[in-house]
Amino acid sequence: MSLRETFKVAMESLRANKLRSFLTMLGIIIGVSSVIAMVSVIDGAKLQVNREIESLGSNLVLVTISPQKYASARLNRTQSQPFTLAEALAIKDKAPDAWRVAPLVTFNARVKYGTGYVLVPVDGVTLDFFEMRGFKIGQGSFFTEENIRDWDKVALLGKTVADDLFGNEDPIGSMIKINGVLFRVGGVMLEKGQVLGIDNDNRVFIPITAAQRLTGSLAINTIYVQAKSAEVIAPLSDELNNILMRKYNNPDSFTIKSQEEILAVVGRITFIFMVMLGGIAGVSLLVGGIGILNIMLVSVVERTREIGLRKAVGATRFDIMKQFLVEAITLCLLGGIIGIGLGWAETFFLLRLAGWVPSISYLAVVVGFLFSTGVGLFFGLYPASKAAGLDPIEALRHE
Repeated sequence: MSLRETFKVAMESLRANKLRSFLTMLGIIIGVSSVIAMVSVIDGAKLQVNREIESLGSNLVLVTISPQKYASARLNRTQSQPFTLAEALAIKDKAPDAWRVAPLVTFNARVKYGTGYVLVPVDGVTLDFFEMRGFKIGQGSFFTEENIRDWDKVALLGKTVADDLFGNEDPIGSMIKINGVLFRVGGVMLEKGQVLGIDNDNRVFIPITAAQRLTGSLAINTIYVQAKSAEVIAPLSDELNNILMRKYNNPDSFTIKSQEEILAVVGRITFIFMVMLGGIAGVSLLVGGIGILNIMLVSVVERTREIGLRKAVGATRFDIMKQFLVEAITLCLLGGIIGIGLGWAETFFLLRLAGWVPSISYLAVVVGFLFSTGVGLFFGLYPASKAAGLDPIEALRHE
């Protein structure tokens, strides 16, 4: 019997028991769709996080200084001094691979206009910060280097803050209070959205010197450094490490993280989740395979006389084995195809629900399809072998 005829007989057998065939395929359908949906959703989440990290700016290195660590780590007073604005800005001259340097002072504040107020983060920044992070002005203008040098009290409002405080009123030139201190509104930022859960529109930006005066601290604890190119990020990290070690002589006093390191961490975490969830979904495929094994064994018992007749008219052991094996593989292939379609639909629904760009993992599709075929082959082999091994005389006597 040719493979085509065998496939035709297999399809006729499956059609004769439509409900049983569908219920048998259900485990494969659920397994394949789960593998595709879970892996694709995690892959989509990874892409989303990567986009958000990259939207922070290009070729960035983040330096975080921990005063509590270095103040208690050294008795020498010169080594426990805070990192100052002048030292932060001097990094550009001391680190040959640094292109821009943007020290940052962040604190939470009560921002008031008239009778209304909001509680929002306030960032004390330099002009390089806006260039590095891709912030654009919507109304008014950025503050100037003179504003930073003279400690001027000028503020740039995020779009959400401007809407909450002023509504439809033009905020430019108005006076607001930040923790009780008057600031003039110089501009409103263009909408930027959220990055890694941080709302960039619900913030206020002021000159870093004004922020230091408002907080009463000269310490700089966060510094963004932009490398001249992606190729020099690693050398730049080494240069920054040397600069900070010369001051504090204690590696616990600071951390240096590049975008590449953060992306690598995200990649490792998502890979672990992908393997874990993919493995869980793979269990359902094995359960579906056991269902295939069970139903094919039942089928062998039910069709014992048919097997005996086929052998009596000349069917070989290989023909019988091939027939049952093709039936098992066909069940799994049909289940796999339906599962791929269902998994595709699940992925688009879940990613749309999360507000992410739909992304299908084609690797998961291929693996799911091949795995379902392998399940059919593996779990169909024993029933097919059992059917092929039946004695034709005993099979014909079977009732």
